[in-house]
Amino acid sequence: MNMALLHYRGGLMDGVSLEMEKWKKVLEEMGHKVDIVAGNNNKGVDLNIKKIGFEIPEFRLINKNAFEKLENFTEDELLNFIMEKSKEIVEIFNQKLINYDVIFPNNIWSLGAYLPVAIALYEFSKAHPDKIFISHHHDFWWEREYFLNATSKKIMNLLWEYCPPTGENIKHMVINTIAKEEVLKRKNIKAIVVPNVMDFDKPFEMSEKLNERIRKQFGISEGSVVFLQATRITRRKAIELAIDLINKVQLKIRDFIGKKLYNGKIFDGNIYLVFSGMCEDEKYKNELYEKAKNMNVKIIDMYKSVEKGIWSFWDLYNISDIITYPSILEGWGINYLKQL
Repeated sequence: MNMALLHYRGGLMDGVSLEMEKWKKVLEEMGHKVDIVAGNNNKGVDLNIKKIGFEIPEFRLINKNAFEKLENFTEDELLNFIMEKSKEIVEIFNQKLINYDVIFPNNIWSLGAYLPVAIALYEFSKAHPDKIFISHHHDFWWEREYFLNATSKKIMNLLWEYCPPTGENIKHMVINTIAKEEVLKRKNIKAIVVPNVMDFDKPFEMSEKLNERIRKQFGISEGSVVFLQATRITRRKAIELAIDLINKVQLKIRDFIGKKLYNGKIFDGNIYLVFSGMCEDEKYKNELYEKAKNMNVKIIDMYKSVEKGIWSFWDLYNISDIITYPSILEGWGINYLKQL
């Protein structure tokens, strides 16, 4: 069968992009033809539909007025603009998605991050009852304060109607039992639970040579301790807590300079917080750097080397002595730590 994994973006290091890559691999091994369809044009995206991506001006304009402050439209004008954009996207879907038998919308019908896409995809599903839509819900709008602050009742009604919708050819998947219970309670939708997973039989490469090469490139000595923040830089990851932790550690380790670390290296007194994920909030990133400066915490941002393909996201785990994961909101939590 021809299948499409649909999301606002793909080929990146966010959780949904990574999950789509796993799903593509498994479905292809089952004999299906699978494309990742997204609004950006990164490597790993098989079909680019620009009008559904985060980077278009309409995305920011609509979300700003729908969930922050209604200032560029009246309430009805905003609603009409959303519907107008959704009609444009339906026409694109009629051209781009017509050859797929099964479509897996990822967060399109749960997060409501760009309402015209959710509405357009629903209209497309109604017009094509022969197609199957298996909606993969990683996060829901009612879990995010941003979406709960809708600027009008009409916007909130759109969230309730389309996120998620129901239909005879629409099925629903969630990634944990809490979400399953919530979507049943709120929308009377029965969903199946398919947890996010990692392939522990094929771990990424760990080697001392990689550790040495990466540290050398960034000027980190073998006797320094690296705290790796292996997430995107976005506010809900609560990275400021990692800075607080390192600040506390630095106050305690002065007496250990010159002594052996767990790996046999001699501790030189230097501690670094390393970022390996992409930045989604420049304002937040600047706040982190200011906080780190005030607390004398050294930060090294290695994401550019990932973006340029010098190192993979997974390569950078090689330099970590400690991994920080202080996130305050996750759909799938930190179950993978239990497997290590």
